[in-house]
Amino acid sequence: RLCCQVGGVPIDLHFSFLILVGITVTWIYSYFDDTFEALTTFSKVIFVSLAFIAFALSIFLHELGHMCAFRLFHVPVTRMLLCACGGVTEADQEVKEKRYSYVTLNQPYAQRLG
Repeated sequence: RLCCQVGGVPIDLHFSFLILVGITVTWIYSYFDDTFEALTTFSKVIFVSLAFIAFALSIFLHELGHMCAFRLFHVPVTRMLLCACGGVTEADQEVKEKRYSYVTLNQPYAQRLG
């Protein structure tokens, strides 16, 4: 469990997210290592760190968009889980079908912010 909350909603970090971190960092570093051979190792580490932060932030903003949509329809959110498949925002109750489509379709707008 990550020790933070956003708007009173706990953010949980599944162990599979750490596997995703390892794969992503390795892949990005190998890309920078092959493409930008003139860069120093320190520069590559900085670029890889920034790229991963951008990647993780996009997943977080995506789930934040779902959370905001749930809140718009007064549906309590129990937690946000970040995992290897991306993320899941869990609600306390079922959302009626029409409202669910708004919750689902709201995320592209949140991603444009990131």
